[in-house]
Amino acid sequence: MTDSSCVNMGFPSCGTRGRCHGEWGSFSCQCTSGYSGHQCEKEVPEYSFDGRSHIHFQLAFTLPARHTQIQVLVRTRKHSSSILSLLSKEQNEYLKLEIYQGLLSVFYNLGDGDFNLTMPSYRLDNGEWHDIHLDRHDSELTLRLDGGGGRREITGSPGRSREIVIDPAVVMLGNSFPSGHNKSFQGCMRDLRLNGRFIPLDGQAREGVSVVSSQGVSLGCSSDSCRKNQCNPPFTCVDLWRIHECRCPPGHMVKANSTGKFCVYTLCASRPCHRGTCVAQSPSKFTCHCPEGYRGRHCEVTLAIYRDDVGLSFSSLFAICICFMALLVLLLGIFLYTRWRSYKGLKEGVYHVSAHHDGWEDIRENVLNYDEEGGGEEDQNAYDMAELQKSLQPSPAQSVQYSRSRAIHHHPPSQQQQQHFCQPDPPSRASTAATTSSISSGATTIRRDVPPCRSPAQGQTANPSRTAQLARKSLSFSSQDLARYLCEIIRDADQHPETAPFDSLQVFSTEGGGSLAGSLSSFSSAGLEEGTAAGQECLKEWGPRFEKLKALYERAEGSDL
Repeated sequence: MTDSSCVNMGFPSCGTRGRCHGEWGSFSCQCTSGYSGHQCEKEVPEYSFDGRSHIHFQLAFTLPARHTQIQVLVRTRKHSSSILSLLSKEQNEYLKLEIYQGLLSVFYNLGDGDFNLTMPSYRLDNGEWHDIHLDRHDSELTLRLDGGGGRREITGSPGRSREIVIDPAVVMLGNSFPSGHNKSFQGCMRDLRLNGRFIPLDGQAREGVSVVSSQGVSLGCSSDSCRKNQCNPPFTCVDLWRIHECRCPPGHMVKANSTGKFCVYTLCASRPCHRGTCVAQSPSKFTCHCPEGYRGRHCEVTLAIYRDDVGLSFSSLFAICICFMALLVLLLGIFLYTRWRSYKGLKEGVYHVSAHHDGWEDIRENVLNYDEEGGGEEDQNAYDMAELQKSLQPSPAQSVQYSRSRAIHHHPPSQQQQQHFCQPDPPSRASTAATTSSISSGATTIRRDVPPCRSPAQGQTANPSRTAQLARKSLSFSSQDLARYLCEIIRDADQHPETAPFDSLQVFSTEGGGSLAGSLSSFSSAGLEEGTAAGQECLKEWGPRFEKLKALYERAEGSDL
């Protein structure tokens, strides 16, 4: 949430020369080396140190005993000199940052002996600016040169002691303490920071820092080597910062003989390389080093792909972004339309196949029948779905209506029987006589394999008011009706165990050629004689539809006789 403080009007709050640290309602900038200010907008000035120079500081704050951080920019030609010295009050413990034989080194004593750490790979006495960092955490010290990393960084912890109490009154820059050991720094310095705090080099006191003494320090980092050293013609003096070099004029090369050095004219004096740099190999031979985008012996050929300015303007970037977004919207629209068409076609294919979807397969027709009654896996046309659509038992209410009508026309119940419906009556003479008379009278058995229907005769003899009352009752259905319905099923199952209920679907129309079902002509098999009489008695009760089957039984019995 604090990162928003590091952006001001779309630009970094610390600019390009600082790293922003967001805080609640504000921010602070950690400026790169050589810059300072609230937004790192100020360039830190350079100060020159001569051969016998130093600055003695006194700090108003104490430095941590277990952590020390030093940062400074230096530029020198001297092989050995002192950069910064920190001492304890007893002066037996110290921390010194120096240039030793052209290499960056740190010498220290934290109370357990003298130690040093040196970076061996890079030299500092080449007259260029170098960024130096020293970090100490307890007994571990790290040296970084020009940002660190790789061979520009080294870490070591040879000692065991972790603390040093630095005297804030003895902070020496550009020399060691005491200054009698002349290790003064010769060169230029800028942007000194001690534990993240800026230390001024102009000799003026600042908040928390005061200057005890200053010597041999001046503003700027100029060089006057050519003013002090003259070159004999035709040589010209070239200032390389604090040193000089005598060179031949452009288009000439140096030749040496027993008498000394002299300049020789070459073809490079005529500037044969149009856009490159001419390098003379001999007075009559040269080569041209062409920059990027040019080639040829004299760098005269311009490459077609080269452009001085390869950046895109804001309008071009905006147009590219608009085209890219339009392409994304187009692809998204095509994808959504394809999904909509597939969803619509699938929905129509399941429920309603339109004319333009004739080639689609309706999944309602994929009815595969396996091991069905009277057929097999190869007989896919034997199963008739219309049989499943016939409602043999629409509702228990219709069954109750049927049971009531049957009871009215065949067994009119008494008032006591209506109150105790489905309850078994104790055996008595009256009930036994009624049952005996019912059986002896040869009453017709109700068929349960077909839906019940009332005959016209029954409808004519019935009382019209009673019929209207039953019609009104058939329109409603209650728990009592369900109880009667279940009791009727149980009673029929107890009285006629050999008769199947009419709500059981049995398909008998799949016998014949091409069917895997067995033939009915096997009545002469073993065990048929025992069940012939019982089968004929059952066939009498099944109705006229099974007359042919009854005739087959009689024919088989006659043939056996």
